Amino acid sequence: MPATAADLLRSRIWFPKLGFEGLLEKWRHGGWHAEHAPLSRFGKRFEIEGLQTVGACAQHSKFVSAFYAAGEHNVLTTLHRVAEQAATLFQLGFSIQVGNVHQRFREVGVIANALAAELGLPSSRVGTRAIYSPPGEEHAYGWHFDCFDNLVVQLRGSKTWTVAPNRDLRAPVHAGSMGAGVGVWNKSAAAPVGARFEAEPLAEFSYGPSEWSAQTFTKTEQVVARPGSALFVSRGTWHRTGPVGPEGSLSLAFEFRPFPWYNVVQQALEGELITDDKWRASALGLLASGPLHAASLAELDALLADLRERLARLDAAGMGRTLSRGIVLGSGRTEPTGEAVYARSEGTRLELTTRGKRSCVVIRRGREKAYVPIPETSLALARWIERSEGGPFTLAEALASFPSIPVRAGRALIDSLTAEDGLVRVGGTSTPRTKKRGNRGAAPRRAPTRPRSARSRS
Repeated sequence: MPATAADLLRSRIWFPKLGFEGLLEKWRHGGWHAEHAPLSRFGKRFEIEGLQTVGACAQHSKFVSAFYAAGEHNVLTTLHRVAEQAATLFQLGFSIQVGNVHQRFREVGVIANALAAELGLPSSRVGTRAIYSPPGEEHAYGWHFDCFDNLVVQLRGSKTWTVAPNRDLRAPVHAGSMGAGVGVWNKSAAAPVGARFEAEPLAEFSYGPSEWSAQTFTKTEQVVARPGSALFVSRGTWHRTGPVGPEGSLSLAFEFRPFPWYNVVQQALEGELITDDKWRASALGLLASGPLHAASLAELDALLADLRERLARLDAAGMGRTLSRGIVLGSGRTEPTGEAVYARSEGTRLELTTRGKRSCVVIRRGREKAYVPIPETSLALARWIERSEGGPFTLAEALASFPSIPVRAGRALIDSLTAEDGLVRVGGTSTPRTKKRGNRGAAPRRAPTRPRSARSRS
């Protein structure tokens, strides 16, 4: 009798040899693992009709991307949200990735929520992706590392994975790839079908090395994934895929974006400090000189002394309670919790910038861009969304780190980003929408990158 969805890891169904404790060890310390066993050990969990063909899976999806790698160090991306052309591009040699399939297929959602519950992670931090690679492709995806931990199961066909340890950086919160610089896609090779490719720089790092080189890969390992093969690839682990077998490849990835420990401590501290008027006072004089600067440093010294006393009183149980107030943990449920779940729209980049004297988020999609003004009260939340790497989140989860931001202001920001297609709702019930025009301080404006006649809006 197959085990229930809630014990895929503990019952050694996913990794019969490694087991649950072994997986946790890999998860905590980084690394990867692969095992080969019959797909039948999962029972009928992955016998999902809609996943069997790329055209059926991509149909009506908002999270479809087509990729082509011209070499092991080249990752070229073409069109995003190409649901209608997915089957055609697949035939032309592109790998197709369909994101958030757990929102469309209940069977995948059951497994995603159960895995989150087993690992004690927020269910909103689990994403899913179906990856289709065409037969015989030598390079399905070039060298890169992810900012999330991956559990992958091969459903059909075969594909080679090549993996290398990241000797420069552990547990990154940004993704990285090989290229002309950090996180820059190499676009030197020609597109196979004459499509226009554009460089897509990833987020700049504020930690770790400033560049990568092929010398990083002094030790690599290879595994050929076949139906039933299961892999764990921790965030930060370098990997590439290809060649693909003659029958093509279909794999399903579960992506986990857990909260780092610094986020746990940050939330607990902010929840503690915001209740004290001394900590809510304005930090005047830090950038000044003379007596004003000296007074500012003295005030900060007094606050740091207060902070040391507070830190001595904090304990793990208290921090856990602070965290749980803002996050609904996965519990195996398959229905929405009632609150909307958001994720970054596929193919977009969000960047905080200033326009005139006002802060704003610029939403970039290829050569198009749109500006969303940000009130100062919501600036910290906007920065959190910008750095979230696109992972799904709820409004409560986003605001948990920022108790000082009113819920109405947080909702207005998320609605403005959603209205301009920077974010998309992927689950739950929608929040009351703000008007796209006439909403003071939040009405997004598009940059005139093309003639208005070509960008008319209804």
